[in-house]
Amino acid sequence: MARILRRLLFLVAAIVGVVAVTAPSYASFVTYSPTYCAAVISKSGPNGQVSRVIRKQCSTDRADLASIELAGTRLIRVYVNANYAGCPASSPNPAFCTDILGNDGPCDAAGYRIANIDGILPSNWGYLISAFQTFGNCFRVTGYWNVDYGEPHQDYLGNTPYVGDTLNDHFLSAHLAAA
Repeated sequence: MARILRRLLFLVAAIVGVVAVTAPSYASFVTYSPTYCAAVISKSGPNGQVSRVIRKQCSTDRADLASIELAGTRLIRVYVNANYAGCPASSPNPAFCTDILGNDGPCDAAGYRIANIDGILPSNWGYLISAFQTFGNCFRVTGYWNVDYGEPHQDYLGNTPYVGDTLNDHFLSAHLAAA
């Protein structure tokens, strides 16, 4: 009986060990950056060319971003949480939002095109966005599920406290333009 019990315990331990070794580590896939970030991009070209990154910077001290925030017109602030939660400096988690600024002034009809959110924001931000606020005349925002404007997509007008179930945590490219 003791021998059967030992074998049973060994078998259970082996199964638990295999499950622990092969289980995916989702915590390492998406990480929340403990920093403040801002990026400055150019307007898209006349034929819909992608906006280029002029400058991007992250810091653990928001004061370090003063020069980059003066270098452009704020276009959009994206948030990790719905209802714009977690961003004000007084928040316990103030780094859960980040700003994208325009080097060429406010949005017009051509606007700004971001083919890959992760190309201008810290890694994995496209997989974190749940809400956004618009500035600089960028009232029309089209968000896309994939990089390079892949389908599906969703059109928004102005501030959006929740991007919806389809694009929540999967907002990988965008077009910002005047209404």
